[in-house]
Amino acid sequence: MALEDSAFRRRYVQGDLLVVSSDTGDEYTETTAYLQRKKALLAERNVTFVHLTPDMGFHSPAWQSLYHQWARNNTIGGVGFSSTCSPNLKTEVIYRFLNHLLAQRYGYVERQGRSSKAALYGYRQDFGPLRVMIGFSAGEERRVCAAPQRYVQDTIERAFPLIDLGLSRQGCQDVTRHLGHEVPTPSN
Repeated sequence: MALEDSAFRRRYVQGDLLVVSSDTGDEYTETTAYLQRKKALLAERNVTFVHLTPDMGFHSPAWQSLYHQWARNNTIGGVGFSSTCSPNLKTEVIYRFLNHLLAQRYGYVERQGRSSKAALYGYRQDFGPLRVMIGFSAGEERRVCAAPQRYVQDTIERAFPLIDLGLSRQGCQDVTRHLGHEVPTPSN
């Protein structure tokens, strides 16, 4: 929608659009192939797409992948347990990357004292909080919790456009199909 819908862009995209995803180590082959096709489409539209993988250094040592975490702690995951995958393999990884990117792009210090998010704080001081759109769909409101980390509260403006627009997974698929784009296989 950010590529096709000008009203959506006005409401949710201020400045540059950067699309970032993070590898959980548990993605279907079809999902990985789809990401490569989307990367090409975004490049055609002059939108940068970055897929973060553990070898890039933004995943924590304890959370290199879902399977790595399970083997490391001799645990399993499941829908009945509290969610630790999204924060540890997605949002935290992406926030580390964004801190690094801001340091590289704007010359902010990446770490200062005990803060490993100094670039995010510097950016906020100069421009306000960094807007991050998170793709939780309508029906996943339970996944939206208050940001537990102080630095996220201080430096990130989290937006949930699919929830705001009432778009469920099926609604997103319908919109994607209507816009003439490929509907991906649901990821894990």
